[in-house]
Amino acid sequence: MPAKDLKSRWNSNSYANCYCYPRKCKSGTMVYTVVKGKRLGTGLIWNNNNKNIALRILDDRADLEFNRFKNVSQIRTVGELLGRFLEYANSIKQKDTFRKYKNAIKCFDIISITDYNLKDIGQFQIYIEKQTVKLLNEYSCHTIHRHLTAIKSIFQFGIEQKLIFENPIIKKHFPKCQKKEFQEFKDSDVRCVINYFKEKEFNIMMSLIIEFILITGVRIGELTKIKISDVKDHYILISGKGDVNRKFPLSYNSNLNAIIQKALLLTDNELLFKYTSQQPLAKKLKDCCLELGFKDKTKIEFHQIRKLAENRMIKIEGIPNQLVADMLGHSIATQQKHYAEITKIDEYDKYFNSV
Repeated sequence: MPAKDLKSRWNSNSYANCYCYPRKCKSGTMVYTVVKGKRLGTGLIWNNNNKNIALRILDDRADLEFNRFKNVSQIRTVGELLGRFLEYANSIKQKDTFRKYKNAIKCFDIISITDYNLKDIGQFQIYIEKQTVKLLNEYSCHTIHRHLTAIKSIFQFGIEQKLIFENPIIKKHFPKCQKKEFQEFKDSDVRCVINYFKEKEFNIMMSLIIEFILITGVRIGELTKIKISDVKDHYILISGKGDVNRKFPLSYNSNLNAIIQKALLLTDNELLFKYTSQQPLAKKLKDCCLELGFKDKTKIEFHQIRKLAENRMIKIEGIPNQLVADMLGHSIATQQKHYAEITKIDEYDKYFNSV
C-alpha cells in the first residue's frame, strides 16, 4: 500500500493526488508513482538524489493519463474517427488506396460498431478478436492480415492527429499464416494466356497488358497509372510505390514500342492501357485460368508474371541484380527474399547435377 505518512511522499507540483512514495522490495526501498490510483514502479532507489528524476517521471505519466483524450472533444466515437479518416483518404485522390480502406471496414463490419467510445479500447479489441475468428472461415489468412493492417492504419491516423492515445490493433490480433508455397509455372503458360486473349477480339488490350508486364515486370497497380504522356522517346515514366517515379528504358526490348502503338489505338482516355482499376483485370485473368484448366499450383496472377519477368532478366539475359532491382522499383533485399525463387532453384539443380 502507498505510504500513509504524507511526509514520506513526493507530491507532483502540476497535478493533485499524484505523488511518488517509497515501497520496500527485495532490492531495497524503491520509488513508485501513483497517478489516478494506478501504482507503477520507476526502477529508482528511494533517496533525495533521485527525487527530481522521479518527479519528472511522475509528471510524464500524469501528462499521458490526464491529457490522453484532450483532443477528442469533437470526436468521441469510432464512427466519427472513420468519417474524419475517410475524408482525409479521399482527399489524397488515390482510388485504390481509398478502396482498400473501405473494403477493410466492410469486411470487419466496422459500421456496426460506430457508436463505440474511443476511450473504451478494450471493447473494440474484443470485437476485433471475435470478428477475426469468424472471418477465418470465409477468407484467407493473408486477406485478414491485409484488412487488419488497413484498420490499424486508420487508428494510427487518429494517434498522429492526437485524437486517441493508443492503437487497439496489436500483434496478437493478426492470425498466424503459413507462407504460401511458391507457385511454379513456365513462360509457355503465360504465352498460352496471351494467346487466349488475342483470340477474343474484345480482349486484345488484355493480351497487350500481360505482354507488357512480362517484358517490363511492372506491378499491375503501376500499369493502371501509366498515362499516354508518360511515354517518352527513350523511356516510360512509371509511378511506383510511395509515388516514387522511375524510368523504364524502351531500348530494353524492341517489342515495347509495338505494344505501346497497339495500346494507343485501343485506349479511349488519357491512360495508356485504358483501365483505371486493377480489379476488372484480375477478374479477367482469373476467369481465363479457370477456362484454360490451370490448377491451383499453376494459377497465374499478375504478380507472378512480374516475378517471372525479373527472374528472366537476371537468369537468361544476365542483367546485374542491382540494375534489375532499380528497373522494377525495389531493393536488392526484397529481390532476394521474394523474387529470386526460380533463379535459386535452377542454380541449385545446375550445381548438383554437375557434381
